[in-house]
Amino acid sequence: MARVKNNSNKWAYLNEKGDFITPFKYDSCRDLNAGWASVAIKTEQELGWMGPGFYLQFGSIDKNGEQILPFKYAHLGFLSEGIVDYSPKKNIGNYYDDRNLFDNKITKGFIHFNDTKLTDVTFDIVYPYSEGLSLVANRDSGNGLSWYMYSYIDKEGNLIRDFDFESAEIFSSGFAVIKMPGNTNSGNQNYIDKSGNIVFDSHLKKTKHSLWVLILLKQKIKQ
Repeated sequence: MARVKNNSNKWAYLNEKGDFITPFKYDSCRDLNAGWASVAIKTEQELGWMGPGFYLQFGSIDKNGEQILPFKYAHLGFLSEGIVDYSPKKNIGNYYDDRNLFDNKITKGFIHFNDTKLTDVTFDIVYPYSEGLSLVANRDSGNGLSWYMYSYIDKEGNLIRDFDFESAEIFSSGFAVIKMPGNTNSGNQNYIDKSGNIVFDSHLKKTKHSLWVLILLKQKIKQ
């Protein structure tokens, strides 16, 4: 399924034969992913002294162009492992660029592809699910500073541990690269398992975990 735009800046979808499976009616849309695509329609709104504006309401369609999720979300991301990230806030403006002109903090949560909410908790940053876990982050403003701290959420909506990580990556081959705060060796990485336990300190700097590291991890776990 391919998406195309006409001269009126409306989007539609074509199937593999080049036939239209939807009319030109979407104001924003994404490529098909796992048989699912997020689409949006524009809703006009008067913004007072700012004049006329609009916000986008997102829903989703399947590979046949049939509606799955209704147009009620301020944001829908990519479907991964049956779960998609969403934002409950409106994106309001004379143009759309993922910002809210009245509140720059756009929190996101998760729903199942069938419109069932995974959890009421929302986060400042979310990543697609990988191996049953999603990397999430919230802003930490302690000690007068402001940065993001990371954790992971499972498919039941539970955090596997507190927001303990200064930086983190998605899970791959059963492990994830993380960095603990206060590490005097700037850039040094640790590895955690899916229970959130630190299982290996690689003493490597900014290096993706390679095959030999995974072998060391598995050997360490067997000990």
